[in-house]
Amino acid sequence: MVGFWPQSKENERLTNVEYSIAGCVSGIFARALCQPFDVLKIRFQLQLEPIRKQHAHGKYFGIFQAANTIIKEEGWKSLWKGHMPAQGLSLTYGLIQFLSYELLTEKAFHIIPEEWNDSVQSRIFVSFFCGALSGTLANTVALPFDVIRTRLVAQGEPKIFRNSRHAAKMMFRNEGFASFYRGLTPALLQIAPYSGLVFSFYELSQTFWNKFIFDHVSNSTNDVTKAIVCGGTAGVAAKSLLYPLDVLKKRLQVVGFEQARTSFGRTFHYSGFLHCIISTVVQEGYAGLYKGFLPSILKAAAANACGFFFYEQTCNLFRSLRKSNDNSTVKREDENN
Repeated sequence: MVGFWPQSKENERLTNVEYSIAGCVSGIFARALCQPFDVLKIRFQLQLEPIRKQHAHGKYFGIFQAANTIIKEEGWKSLWKGHMPAQGLSLTYGLIQFLSYELLTEKAFHIIPEEWNDSVQSRIFVSFFCGALSGTLANTVALPFDVIRTRLVAQGEPKIFRNSRHAAKMMFRNEGFASFYRGLTPALLQIAPYSGLVFSFYELSQTFWNKFIFDHVSNSTNDVTKAIVCGGTAGVAAKSLLYPLDVLKKRLQVVGFEQARTSFGRTFHYSGFLHCIISTVVQEGYAGLYKGFLPSILKAAAANACGFFFYEQTCNLFRSLRKSNDNSTVKREDENN
């Protein structure tokens, strides 16, 4: 169970430290498993040429072709390019998002009328509102990791940045502190509804699961299967609705980094969010706003499935350890008596 629900037993609640650790574990494992999808997605998003095999000037035109090209030119490790700042992003984001979501849902259910507590609609509304706030907070804190990660992934050979530290140093020297928050506007416009939709779709999927599927799944695998299926479904649904904002965010994050992009085809320079939207649609059509959609959807499904699974399992582990310690304490007290 993710978030606070009035029906939860008191002993099911964990400490803030335990929720933070669970959020970190979730972010780390989800990122490690899903980073190649992110690399492919970013390469597609930053390519101005159409992503079609018939287009002679485009470097990438399919998932398998893109992966094969990247491995041939840059080595298989390049599918994990930018992994260290991406881990910093995921660790920070996972910690803040899940912890703040737990705290916000608890506050929300203490505010809303008690008769609404059992309503599915109120749970979905609370999930969306608290998810949007927690995602906004997490994204604002973690965005510098995202910008550095994007630039490391975006560069080809020869490399402009050697590693994350070098990237941060050069960005600060050449572009100032503001460079770490490039793409902040589309990032916040995207992440608030996206995070809200992920948590509300997760809650809705779990409600559907408990009502129609629970009895048809083995008890030993029900929690695991539910977290994976509901998490993946939530990720796909939310990403599908808001994907164009992700493309715009990534393009704004590499503004000022054109010299590392010349080997990938035409480069671009945008003066701001609106200019980015207009230029993308005029030059590439509305399809330009959906470049990299397939790897992004695959990544959203895998990342959210892994994220919710590892978060729930880590929380369950803490509850099991607490129960085991409580039982040991009771046993010792009985022996002493």
